Amino acid sequence: MTIALPAPAAADSPPGVIRETWRYFSESRGAVLGLAVFVSLVLIAIFAPWIAPHDPSMQYRDAFLTPPVWEEGGTWKFLLGTDAIGRDILSRLMHGARYSLLIGAVVVAPLVLQPANRPLALTQGGEVRMQNGSIHRTAGGRDEQSFALEPDAAEVRDGVTTWTMKSTDHVEGPATLTSAELATRNGGRLPVGIDANRAPGPYRAAWSAATTRMVRAADGALLDASQQQTRIVTLSDGGLSTPRTLSVTGGENWHASDAAVATAASARSAASAEQRLWGAQVPTALVVTALVLAAFALRSLLRGRRDTAAAAEPSPTSPPTTAQNRTSIHATH
Repeated sequence: MTIALPAPAAADSPPGVIRETWRYFSESRGAVLGLAVFVSLVLIAIFAPWIAPHDPSMQYRDAFLTPPVWEEGGTWKFLLGTDAIGRDILSRLMHGARYSLLIGAVVVAPLVLQPANRPLALTQGGEVRMQNGSIHRTAGGRDEQSFALEPDAAEVRDGVTTWTMKSTDHVEGPATLTSAELATRNGGRLPVGIDANRAPGPYRAAWSAATTRMVRAADGALLDASQQQTRIVTLSDGGLSTPRTLSVTGGENWHASDAAVATAASARSAASAEQRLWGAQVPTALVVTALVLAAFALRSLLRGRRDTAAAAEPSPTSPPTTAQNRTSIHATH
């Protein structure tokens, strides 16, 4: 039997994925600062043709190896100076960022676009999936059950969020039960304390369900989900002196299959390895490589400036002047 759960009130509904992600993200000042720097770089790269002070390929013959503006000999015309053939370094950096971001987007796009949140198959048939902060159970292509994940019921440990939600709700059921129907729902015998001779029935029945739901997820991907439900009936009349509350069979119990849970765990492990590779190891290698290349570039720049300065100085072994030559000639005569 399908239990129709009341829709949660708008005020109690959990925030969407984007809002919840931003709430956790904004708690880290370093993350927000990094995002601001990244967005600035992206905007600079996009609008480089309009905001770059110079054409990146233009060679200024009168400004070879101009130092940055904060060094002696620098000029505001070239804020970061020029290279060995007179090209503006700032303009070249702005335009070069476009190619760097394009290469990064090509490398990262397959990882970002790969769907990570897959539905889990259920042992009882059908599947369960997580979407927009809610759990949806389907069977035969039809939605059978949906419920929202409660933020207050979440517990985070080792990067895995576990929701454990308990509730007792009124459910639909037969308005009356005979003693035979009650015995059938109780496993073939009447519950302890009910004597068919003294209280033959039929009994008036009020139904409810005590439900415990467990959901585990990490990085937006569903890892496990289950529901344990106990049907509760409160009996009155039919010869009973006082109302009796009993637990009977018929609850909606389901859980993800072991194979589905193992597959989700393996996928998370693989994703974690990919995140370590692309989030730590590759950036570290790129930073080290960039530092090495920058050191070589700085060495070449300093060597070029020394060579230029040496070429501009007069040679100490220059030939004697014309006047000195005439004096030597007269002395000889």
